[in-house]
Amino acid sequence: MRVSTLVFLVAFALPTGITASPTQFSAKDVSTARSSGQSKPGKNLELADRVFSSICANQIKFPEWVMKQAILETGWFRSSFLMQKNNVFGFKNRTYLKFLDVEESIRYYKDWQDKKMPSDTQNYLEFLEKIKYGKSGYTRHLSGIRWDKSCPEESEVQPKAQT
Repeated sequence: MRVSTLVFLVAFALPTGITASPTQFSAKDVSTARSSGQSKPGKNLELADRVFSSICANQIKFPEWVMKQAILETGWFRSSFLMQKNNVFGFKNRTYLKFLDVEESIRYYKDWQDKKMPSDTQNYLEFLEKIKYGKSGYTRHLSGIRWDKSCPEESEVQPKAQT
């Protein structure tokens, strides 16, 4: 079997139902984008709070780490390229996926996590490393992102009023 055939077989042997994977940005990629003027100054904290609230509402596991992933992938939601696609996690399948809204992107992440992550996972960073999520240093960079908020306890969550 020729090497090119082997690469083709490996590259397209995806698990059923999962056809896209997140982008693999490293700390260097993010700092390069900043230094080349691709990012606008300042953090979009209002959008960050909305995204985190949705991560919590969708009951995504390890929400603080997932939020840090969204922050890393979008450069604090300043990446016009990803934000125009409402793609806060940088998911792609040959090209970057486009979502109707940010909520759809978050639901997609929830589905991805539910399909990929074993239910007994105790350490999210170890899980990400085990599945080779991201370039070398990805989880180290996530650890360096500051996000101090936590999801409210279930008893604190108010049900949405029906209209």
